[in-house]
Amino acid sequence: MKLKKILSVICVTLLLAMIIAPVNVLARTDPDITLRSPVIDADATSWDRSEGNPDFAFDGDDSTFWHTLWNLDAAMNDDNWPIEDPESAEGDYPQILIGEFDGVHEFDCIGYMSRSFSGSHNGTVLEYEFWVSETGSVADLATDDGWKKIASGTWDESDDEFENQEFRYVKFDAVKAKAVKLKVLDGVGGWACCAELEFNFLDIAGYTPMAGFNPNAASAWKAPDYKIGDGSTIINAVDFDAGTYFESNASDGNHEARPDEEVQTEIGDGSSEFGGNIGWTQVDEWVQYTVNVDKAGKYNFKAYLASGADAAGQVTISFNDAVIGTTASEDTDGWQAFDWYNVGDIELPAGKGVIKVEFVTDGGKTNIAAIDVTLLEAAAAPEPEPDAAPPADDNAGDGETPAENVDDTEATTKAPAGDDDGIPMILWIVIGGAAVVVIVIIIIVVTKKKK
Repeated sequence: MKLKKILSVICVTLLLAMIIAPVNVLARTDPDITLRSPVIDADATSWDRSEGNPDFAFDGDDSTFWHTLWNLDAAMNDDNWPIEDPESAEGDYPQILIGEFDGVHEFDCIGYMSRSFSGSHNGTVLEYEFWVSETGSVADLATDDGWKKIASGTWDESDDEFENQEFRYVKFDAVKAKAVKLKVLDGVGGWACCAELEFNFLDIAGYTPMAGFNPNAASAWKAPDYKIGDGSTIINAVDFDAGTYFESNASDGNHEARPDEEVQTEIGDGSSEFGGNIGWTQVDEWVQYTVNVDKAGKYNFKAYLASGADAAGQVTISFNDAVIGTTASEDTDGWQAFDWYNVGDIELPAGKGVIKVEFVTDGGKTNIAAIDVTLLEAAAAPEPEPDAAPPADDNAGDGETPAENVDDTEATTKAPAGDDDGIPMILWIVIGGAAVVVIVIIIIVVTKKKK
């Protein structure tokens, strides 16, 4: 009888699971949406039930998009989307979109496409983070356990990529993941949206990305390994250390050359050979560059500057907090009319160091595209140490000849310290220990016999 009851409970449980599971799927996924392989599932912390399903961010159709919840009336009146707590998600960050793959895949670039511009940029992502997990799934919206942040940054609402609904690219060292999160930290109007997320898969042979997705066109900035030594070394201004700078007006302009950072950059005709330039500079702003000095010596520093301001700006450059000098006030014909300006000379030690560029002119502005570091004179090689003095006569004053003293030295150093007739001290210790053990055994045997 007990067996029958157990089987009955199991059957009822399975039946309920079969009934409930389709209902849960219906409550989140539109069966008419086809996800783009290898994505098999998607979810979000919030979405508009009328037209903002999270699956739209992975369907390969740029005319549909995920959008956080805004149409409350439509959501509450739709029997397929019961709303238990009908509150708007406006301004409630982070807002999270998550996608799950059919397995673990490797990629090194993500493309984000915003909604098409139709009189509103609402939801366009302005600040973001990307997270990945090799074991995660869409069930991990509320946890970061087992997840790793691989990229973060900001975008500008006025960028042409948003206006023309083109991909914005995020590049990073290749990662392997089964699930990906887009965390939106700020968006236009207090919302979040995404028409498409596309990936540069490295392990899927023959994978065809969406039209318009070109990871080779992405900003592929990676921390350079600048080495200063013989001759001239050119340091691109846009290769400043990530996350280490002071920018007072980050939200006011472009981030074209380094979209992952707040420092304002552009790629102009006069600076394109150096990857672009830092622009829209203000007094007290600064950037820094970590370098390796391969050869100690005296070096000259120059800065490649341009200005279109009436009162042209200047820069001060230092190395490991030692000021090298300040450029003269440059007088160029425009913001892309670059020329080299002398900074000064300095003695540098070999090893790692930090070059700091400060924008110092009050009211004056300047663009910087590059720094030139040229070895003027290598440091003199250190003088070799003198040969060691010959050993002192151990028997000085004993009346013997030098030859006899040598014989005495050989005699006194015949065996190493601690030896006796050539037998190492450790051997005597072992023999002594063995003898003690034998004596103890004999005593035990004799005592037992007496009993």
